[in-house]
Amino acid sequence: MKYYVENADYTQNKPILYSEKTLIEYAMKLYTEYSEQGEYDWLLEKYPEKNKLSVVSICLNFLNDRFSDDDTPFKECEIYDDDMEDLRVVTSTPMPNCVIITLSNGTQILKSYDKTIAKKYKGKVTLDGNYYNFSSSTGKHRNYFLNEDLKTTEKKIKSGEYKLQGLN
Repeated sequence: MKYYVENADYTQNKPILYSEKTLIEYAMKLYTEYSEQGEYDWLLEKYPEKNKLSVVSICLNFLNDRFSDDDTPFKECEIYDDDMEDLRVVTSTPMPNCVIITLSNGTQILKSYDKTIAKKYKGKVTLDGNYYNFSSSTGKHRNYFLNEDLKTTEKKIKSGEYKLQGLN
């Protein structure tokens, strides 16, 4: 299931996770508010038809276009349990560019920058084979999430305790 996260580094708050439906509703609400208040005229001119915001990619562009070209506070992230009807999410940002998503079923997902680095579910840890040790910042995020150093993590990978998989 695809979800969209508003980057906490930009908002200086906890990150907000949106489903496709709530992302579209949020974009349409802002569009209406901007229209009524006469704000962001340049943005409304770029998106002259509100009904086109029902397409998620246009929605993301609209929300991100409110900021400078270098900022993209809204990003896509994957949530792995499609069958969950009542998904509740808690997010935390223990350090810059690091988001930990905790789902109501107990799954924890570590996002570093734009990449999913690790997932914990029912005592099992899955790491992305390409990104778990991508940079020193990602390493700090992984170490925090797993509460261990790289040497310990690599021993657990070698022993089979941790699984490597493509999470991105």
